[in-house]
Amino acid sequence: MSMIDSGVEVDDLGYVDVNIYLAQLGFDEDAFSSMTSKDVVLAPGLPGESIDAPSSYAAFSSWASDIGKVYRGQGLSVGFALPEGVERREILRKAADVLLPPIVFFSQAGLAVGLNILANWLYEDFIAVFGLRRVRVEVLDIEADSMTLHRVKYEGPADEVAKILRSESKKKKKKKK
Repeated sequence: MSMIDSGVEVDDLGYVDVNIYLAQLGFDEDAFSSMTSKDVVLAPGLPGESIDAPSSYAAFSSWASDIGKVYRGQGLSVGFALPEGVERREILRKAADVLLPPIVFFSQAGLAVGLNILANWLYEDFIAVFGLRRVRVEVLDIEADSMTLHRVKYEGPADEVAKILRSESKKKKKKKK
């Protein structure tokens, strides 16, 4: 874990095989192709917390719907990582910290654009309504081998997390070229 001068913790959580990650969410091996057809996939759970939920439903951050609307409003296709026959429920936290859903990007182009959209939403919309609250988000992006996801968690004041996400977006855009 590294602390950036702005008070944001950036925690590189390493790499996970796509199929193992999807299996942890309750998907079978055929799910990968349906997931990769989306620009952005919102996953159940909360970054850095384990949730004990029955297999009949998947517990999503209460912010998942808002994040999905933001991405759709910018023209990206959005999916929820929800196995067939499983009900989507929201987790409501009464904490000062805002825990966004894990966000999975299955393309480098989607990652670059998606990080910038999230940064803009945090800075322009979220802060205007909720103020400078602490935010935690986990971003997963597909590696060049198309079978490995890289996981990074960001946590800190919303405005500073937005700046770091915007900076990461610019790096990804340069890397893509």
